[in-house]
Amino acid sequence: MNKQSLKDQFTSIFREKRLFFLSLFLCALTEYLYLTISGWVPFLRGVICGLPLFAFLIILLIALFISSIIYLVKKTIEEGITLKAFLPLIVLIATIWLIRLLPILPSRQEMIFYRHYEEFKELTELAVTQCREGHKFDFPSRDFYEYVVLYEYDGSLYAGDINDGGLAYTDTHKIAIEYIVDDFRHPLVFVTSDKPNEVYDTCSHGGGVIKKIEPNWYICERDWN
Repeated sequence: MNKQSLKDQFTSIFREKRLFFLSLFLCALTEYLYLTISGWVPFLRGVICGLPLFAFLIILLIALFISSIIYLVKKTIEEGITLKAFLPLIVLIATIWLIRLLPILPSRQEMIFYRHYEEFKELTELAVTQCREGHKFDFPSRDFYEYVVLYEYDGSLYAGDINDGGLAYTDTHKIAIEYIVDDFRHPLVFVTSDKPNEVYDTCSHGGGVIKKIEPNWYICERDWN
């Protein structure tokens, strides 16, 4: 088989399955744009918008997968086992894999974290030290966050923000600090144990980790409840 005939076969496949490849392209583009934009528009991650879009993409991918399998079986029966028969399935799998490797625009929380990196680090270190020594700590007002919630997560739960006069800790071991940048449901979270699965409702057990920025620092999605 010469190069020209191979090229003609591929061209024929794309013409024959143009709807398949167009649908796959739109699906990949939609997912990429959603992953990029949702970091800046919290509403898109909500149940009202995010769940229907997620369901639509899953249904579309299942339909494309079934279509590629039917094409594979049909062409194998007609022409035997050839690369042409496997091409739609290969492209589908490769697209799903590659979309996860593309760089995504950092979220607002992540950009603010790096823009005020030293201040976040200094405040967090001071808060943890003060709390473990049993002292009260008041988070100062800053223009890069709305308020802060600090609590122990290996026993009784305590929470407080910059308006309640601070909190006193006597026997804390694992401390979580939630910086509410601009969206209560998606806080920037510092976890002393670096195990976000232990932080219930915010980073696990109802909540979930969206992204690990660096050791001990996470962007999480809080439980609706």
